[in-house]
Amino acid sequence: MNLKHFIIIALKGMAMGAADLVPGISGGTVALITGIYENLIKSLNKIISENRKLSDLLAILKSSEFTFLLSLFIGISSGILVFSRLIEYLFNNYEILTWSFISGLIISATILLIRRIKSWDFTNILCIILGIIFGQIIISVQNLDTTHNIPIIFLSGFLAISAMLLPGISGSYILVLLGQYAYIITSLNDLNITVITTFISGAILGLIVFTKIVHAIMKRWNKNTIVLMTGLIIGSITKLWPWKNHNNENISPMSWENINNTEHEIYLSIFLFISALLLGLLISSISINISRKAP
Repeated sequence: MNLKHFIIIALKGMAMGAADLVPGISGGTVALITGIYENLIKSLNKIISENRKLSDLLAILKSSEFTFLLSLFIGISSGILVFSRLIEYLFNNYEILTWSFISGLIISATILLIRRIKSWDFTNILCIILGIIFGQIIISVQNLDTTHNIPIIFLSGFLAISAMLLPGISGSYILVLLGQYAYIITSLNDLNITVITTFISGAILGLIVFTKIVHAIMKRWNKNTIVLMTGLIIGSITKLWPWKNHNNENISPMSWENINNTEHEIYLSIFLFISALLLGLLISSISINISRKAP
């Protein structure tokens, strides 16, 4: 991998990192949209599956898979560091407008994913319908009232990293559902070593297990799996609706205005949505062209 493509992968990783900060958006979605999802799963699976002899480890460090994952990791880490405060600021001060812009980006990318589906046979139609249904089920689950004990924290790490790898399902959103999101963020800020270590341990196990599962499925049903994941993204799109009530349910802009006694900003929201839609189509098209030219 030359420097140019290393930087391109890192930039895609930055987008994944930024996406994972937002409950409702998955880094896996960004990976699928930008055309690196299959490579991500294959690279992770190869690294995980290698023997642990010294010679094998040295070979791994020299492999293209390691270089790919390294550039992606650098990008994801940078994305989290660079965008965490910005995203927090935008959601705290311009939540409606921010969701409107994000919705446009995600929907534009989803359009391109649908266009990539070459054949609409019965199996693909079934896969996309199942994906949509599953995506809707996931986002309709109510927040669980769970404790902050070690097993729950471990399970949270396991499920969160699995969700982060799965397009359409946000790892942050899974933590919200489990009632652990704020607790984990606070623990990170307070450097609670016990919580952090437990969470990371669960995440590592989840990464290993889920990577192998997805890789095995994609190896046998590659195209159908991508279609299913596209359905997951479509099914979770309603989560991006900007106007919600206090129960996190979608409502009309007018109802939102009545509840909050604040301008619904619908016209500016529509403008940002359309702008993001067009921008997303442009960026995704450029990304596809670059990927095709990549060696």
